[in-house]
Amino acid sequence: MSANRKLATTVSALALFALDGPTMAQSAPVDEIVVTARKREESLLEVPVSVSALSQGQLDNADIDNPIDLSDFVPGLDFDAANAGTDGRGSNPNITFRGIRQQLGTPSTQVGAIFWDGSYMGGGGAIVPLDDLQRVEVIKGPQTAYFGRNTFSGAINYIPRTAGEEFAGDAELSYSPSDFDSYKVSVAAGAPFSERAGARASVTYKKEGGDFAFGDGEPLNENKSLAFSGVLNVEPIESLRLRFSGYFVDTKDTYVNVSIAATVPAGQCNRTFTGQYINVATGVRTPFTRDFSRLTFAEFCGRFPRGDNIVTPRARVPTAANSIGGDVSAAFNENVRMAKYGGLPDLRDGFGGANQAKRFQINGDYDIPGDHVLSVIASRAVTGSSLAFDQNFGLATSPLLLPRGFQTWIREAYYEARVTSPQDQDLRYMLGLTDYSQKYRNATTGNLPNINFENNASFSIFAAADYDFTDQLTLSLEARWTDDKAFVILNGNPNLPLPNTTVTANSANSFNKFIPRVILTYKPTDATTIYGSFSESALIGLQTNARVVSGLDPVLIPNPNIFGDFTPPQKNTAYELGWKQQWESASLTVAAFHMKWINQIFQTTVLAGVQTTQLALPGSSKYKGIEAEANANVTEWLDLQAGVTYVDGKLTSYAARSTFESVVLGSGSLAVVSDGYRPRGAVEWTGNLSATVHGDLMDRAWYIRGDALYEGGRYADNEEFNLDPGATRYNLRGGIDLVDGVRGELYANNITNLKRLPAIAFTTTGVGANRKIFTGPPTLREVGVRFLADF
Repeated sequence: MSANRKLATTVSALALFALDGPTMAQSAPVDEIVVTARKREESLLEVPVSVSALSQGQLDNADIDNPIDLSDFVPGLDFDAANAGTDGRGSNPNITFRGIRQQLGTPSTQVGAIFWDGSYMGGGGAIVPLDDLQRVEVIKGPQTAYFGRNTFSGAINYIPRTAGEEFAGDAELSYSPSDFDSYKVSVAAGAPFSERAGARASVTYKKEGGDFAFGDGEPLNENKSLAFSGVLNVEPIESLRLRFSGYFVDTKDTYVNVSIAATVPAGQCNRTFTGQYINVATGVRTPFTRDFSRLTFAEFCGRFPRGDNIVTPRARVPTAANSIGGDVSAAFNENVRMAKYGGLPDLRDGFGGANQAKRFQINGDYDIPGDHVLSVIASRAVTGSSLAFDQNFGLATSPLLLPRGFQTWIREAYYEARVTSPQDQDLRYMLGLTDYSQKYRNATTGNLPNINFENNASFSIFAAADYDFTDQLTLSLEARWTDDKAFVILNGNPNLPLPNTTVTANSANSFNKFIPRVILTYKPTDATTIYGSFSESALIGLQTNARVVSGLDPVLIPNPNIFGDFTPPQKNTAYELGWKQQWESASLTVAAFHMKWINQIFQTTVLAGVQTTQLALPGSSKYKGIEAEANANVTEWLDLQAGVTYVDGKLTSYAARSTFESVVLGSGSLAVVSDGYRPRGAVEWTGNLSATVHGDLMDRAWYIRGDALYEGGRYADNEEFNLDPGATRYNLRGGIDLVDGVRGELYANNITNLKRLPAIAFTTTGVGANRKIFTGPPTLREVGVRFLADF
């Protein structure tokens, strides 16, 4: 079925759902959900923004306790943790909204952001668990006007649970014997101290056993995490409400990349590729045709495999005997320049990582004269990551280990103050300011002399006004003026004398930008919201790394001044049309969007001399699509939740150069023009369907829930060549109340044991010049038992 036919089918199905919706009125009503997507309380089905909101109960029912699982159930969201061999799983997650996907840079250039109760989380987003939250709000489309930096294409806001009017708690215990065993123990409780104060705290310990093993039998992809969180709410006087919150997370893992050898032998790929080479320094283009049957090495020939025949490192602990050159200090000796940073976990005794994240935050609301509210946020956070991995797979010419390591440290401070007018009048307004600062330190370990130290800052003033022309028609004007700065202290080899063409030092990048959003909302009935919006977002550029590449290999970049130290500021122009409908027992939201991304940052891996490094270049792309989300209590015994997203993403100005282009497409030191192709890793169709059947058995409530999670095909390159076909995963769980307040559950995730590789999988050159896939391993089938209790 073509993309247009799929889109037509989806729209038709949604229309039928809308027409049939009122006939479900005999079922249980759908609860109203209140969100703060525009920094004030609004009904989910009335706010003129595309928002998905899940309560802690909904997260528990789907067994969602991390943002990767969250993206399975939220249309328009795709969350990937950084793969091993970058700067740590916990410090720099890759968040994709509606197909807009930033190839990994520093946390300052993320295009999607996570917030903790309204405060930006520049680090730790992949390891802070989704436990003991009031709700999670996923806000799609540019949100810069309200949330500022790094909400270029969307935002996720974690809102922690606070103490209620009486003591209450909950607990979870789960165990799975799959592979190397997994289990989780979690307890949370809260209570009031008085009418004006209360506290709530939670603790979670979790072990994910991993699905694979190193060559010596040690578990690979294992993760152990300990997390604490707490909230203290105080009302010193009637007009002042304070909320103190924070978390501490400590994880240790054996996340490392694995490889899969090429599946098509040399000379047996009967395909050709026609395109254009381009010299990125001069802009000169050269047409070419590549005959793959003449390749002298094994390739994938467009047939991206599943996660079978995975090769893992031969040992978890490298030694002089099993490592290239007999030197393991490159991975396991701390970089001396990182030693002074507190909150940086020690390196493990073998391959894998360690992450720590901690935060302290104050939120306050003060009622000022005229029924206005002054709100403030102040937070400090530190995230540290240390990891060591085997770079041999795909890069070395020997089966021996090639130990490499990184350490990353991020300290951030966020401050916000805003005044909000009363919400029960025709003209409503808000005025505020934010100040954010971030120190980012990244360094290779051992005797590999490379660091990236930078400071980032952002100061903004924002304002919003809503005016009701009638009871049905509202105009919203929102804007932010921002002053963003990035200062590179040093990027490159710190042992080289300055100035040096291979080192970027004491280099500043900044921009001032006015960022608007306009929304027109029409409410023909109390149960219907229709809106249209225009918005922009902006994001600072990234270090090009051109000087480092030029110093390593002057043939690739003879003159790094052509590229400069930074890419130009990025811009996203977005249009959206939305429809939200609520019936007594069903709800439906639909949003159509069109976005254009200018000066998009593309990071490509280049082989400069004998060392691989990253080169960042600007390009552009555009996206259009539709997403929909529906919930229905169909009968007294059947509930349905569904979501679907279609994104047509195209590169409009981009030149790709990784080992796929240079080796397989034969570009050598040139790049390949990728205009008109779908961006690497971008998915066209995603969807989810969950059905829950429930009832009573001898006065005990029971349920059976099934999830079907579809993710469409994606390409491992920017030329639509190696396709990873779409696939569906299935989950099944069933439970019953054992006693009052305690339920037991049996579950099976990924029932068919689908071995689809993560979206970060890519091809590279391996032993004997044959191609390999270099990737994190897939997550296999897991069966287990879970107990949940309320007290």
